[in-house]
Amino acid sequence: MGFTEINALQTRTRKIGNKAVPAAGEFTFELPVSSGKKGINYHAQMIRCEKAGGALLTAGEILTDIDRVEIEINGKVKVKMTAALIQKEQGYYEGALGGGHKDGILLIDHAMKHLQNIQESYAYRWGTHDVETLVVRVVVKDVTALTNLVLQSEVDNQPEIRLAPFKTVSAHQVSNTAAGEHVIVKEIPFKNRKDVVRIDVDAAECESGELKINEAEYQTLLDKDGAEMILERCKRTPMTDMYTFEPGRHNTASSFLSFPVNEFEMTLNMSGEIAGSGYNIFVTGIEHVVPH
Repeated sequence: MGFTEINALQTRTRKIGNKAVPAAGEFTFELPVSSGKKGINYHAQMIRCEKAGGALLTAGEILTDIDRVEIEINGKVKVKMTAALIQKEQGYYEGALGGGHKDGILLIDHAMKHLQNIQESYAYRWGTHDVETLVVRVVVKDVTALTNLVLQSEVDNQPEIRLAPFKTVSAHQVSNTAAGEHVIVKEIPFKNRKDVVRIDVDAAECESGELKINEAEYQTLLDKDGAEMILERCKRTPMTDMYTFEPGRHNTASSFLSFPVNEFEMTLNMSGEIAGSGYNIFVTGIEHVVPH
């Protein structure tokens, strides 16, 4: 794909609002969009999680109190990430970015700042020219330390652009908790083109994995040590208790799996029984059509 030349693009942080958190529940922030006026281009969302007095929660306290974050575009959920995944992703790209991880602040990056080419990175920022509503929702499961949420957005000084292409994260729950081989055949419910950037399996017991996309082999059976070595060679910090497939690990948009994804098939080998009710498979991808 071609990228528009971007000159003198400066980003700034804009406070969207804050929400007191007296009890568990859903806390929603409505972000400004174009709506016929000069709009905003979003590079990232930063959710500051505060205790009484304004101090930040620790990483462990966030996991206790916050379940997940969702972002809706025009009423459709296009980002769904657990607090654990958000925290781990912040550390995952530190080698490529040179830092940026802060306990107590949940960062959701739209512009994919780890891409080596700045034109590629900025091409994926979320424009609002053709967006009617944009909502960030924080789902709080308990209140042991959290008292306040503050949403800040990283935005730029350019005229608003159209949304697509844009990064999404979808979550697919797997209820199988047995040890041994898990063969997962799951259609991704997108009629429109979706490029695959990364797939994460949040099961600590996953010791090896194989992946086929559109019935074509992407990765043969690879143990966890081998998978992590490949990621480390590309300046990734492997995520604890995650098994990761990353087609886009070479820090260029051209390394994404770029074709219509109709289905993917995984073979995962679990070293033991999985605690709880199962695990999630998170698919980070690029969509090319604005949801309506």
